[in-house]
Amino acid sequence: MYEKGDPVSSPSGENVITYRWTSGRFVQEYSTHNEYSNAVGGDASPPPARTDPIRTDRCRNRTGHD
Repeated sequence: MYEKGDPVSSPSGENVITYRWTSGRFVQEYSTHNEYSNAVGGDASPPPARTDPIRTDRCRNRTGHD
């Protein structure tokens, strides 16, 4: 993720989303945002909150078949 004015070589942070394969499809396990400015020498940040899995009952796989 880039804040206004960040050079392309130096993003300010990143979003990390972890998925797991369940019942023939990917389900979001959790996600977090890391601020690089807090990585070293910055204030400690609280652990990320766990997110609810994405509902996949309305999603189709890439072949277009359920």
